[in-house]
Amino acid sequence: PAGICVLLWHPGKNLYTGYAHLSRTVIDSGNTVKKGQLIGYSGNTGQVTGPHLHFEVLPANPSIKPPYYGRINPRPYLP
Repeated sequence: PAGICVLLWHPGKNLYTGYAHLSRTVIDSGNTVKKGQLIGYSGNTGQVTGPHLHFEVLPANPSIKPPYYGRINPRPYLP
């Protein structure tokens, strides 16, 4: 349902960031990514009604309980 995705591990923060519904990626699995580096292009892959980026932050050991299913508020991690 999420189409083309990228999941990045942030070891210093002990969390993952997820980017979904991309039209394509420009990195390969296992690549090291630097801050500000392009990882892909927004798109409309998967179950969507229009192009957009689905962004989420997940802790290293997420709980799968509702209502957030392991996802956490991304606001503290955004500039």
